Amino acid sequence: MRVVSYADEHFNTTDAVAVKLLEYSVVLARTGNSDVVRIPVVASGSSTWANLVLGPGSQITTLDVNQNETELDDTDVLQELDAKMTRLAHTGSPIVPESDPLSRDDDQYSDL
Repeated sequence: MRVVSYADEHFNTTDAVAVKLLEYSVVLARTGNSDVVRIPVVASGSSTWANLVLGPGSQITTLDVNQNETELDDTDVLQELDAKMTRLAHTGSPIVPESDPLSRDDDQYSDL
């Protein structure tokens, strides 16, 4: 497990997710993009999810900890982050989820 520090918050996640999160942050910074990622974390002794906004100015650190009390399923998250990095490498833009409010066509402020 690793402790991830992000925006004055600290939470535990798997080694693989922490490493992949750092890798994806670097790719986003190099391409001048940002994205929201959802990763499994341990908070107050139980598993939950954290949503992180990553971009060129993100400051993320990880620290190894010897704590394996709560298991996290990171398979889907790792596959998603790999897919996003692959897309960035080919198109220069991250995958935008369909439910992303920033991608809506009915922007009431589009004429400003």
